[in-house]
Amino acid sequence: MITEESNKQQQEENDETAAQRNVTWEKNHRLITKVICKLLWETESWPTKSEIARKTGLSLPTISKHLVQFEQEDFMIEVMDQFKFMSSKMLAMLCQFAMQGDMKAMRLSFEIMGVLKKGSARVKEKDS
Repeated sequence: MITEESNKQQQEENDETAAQRNVTWEKNHRLITKVICKLLWETESWPTKSEIARKTGLSLPTISKHLVQFEQEDFMIEVMDQFKFMSSKMLAMLCQFAMQGDMKAMRLSFEIMGVLKKGSARVKEKDS
């Protein structure tokens, strides 16, 4: 009975530790994301890991580990599912802009549909 009780206590401690790690991971994720967005906006280029570390106050190994782990986390899968869910709405909005005369939106719409090759100024002719 002592073994069963100590196992239960150990499991509860493990669960608490895992929950705390998750909270820390999510806090770091929000901070890293915010800094990347800010630096992208300010510099118009992708920031280096060193720049991200400097601006977040997190260590370079923490930044590197986080960026590698992100791809493997359930959180990333959830985010990608949300993007997939919103893709039809985004395409509809793109089409609206194109229909209102936005030439960049038209070009992008044609590229997405395969009517226009990326980087090409010529529209593909359909087979008759």
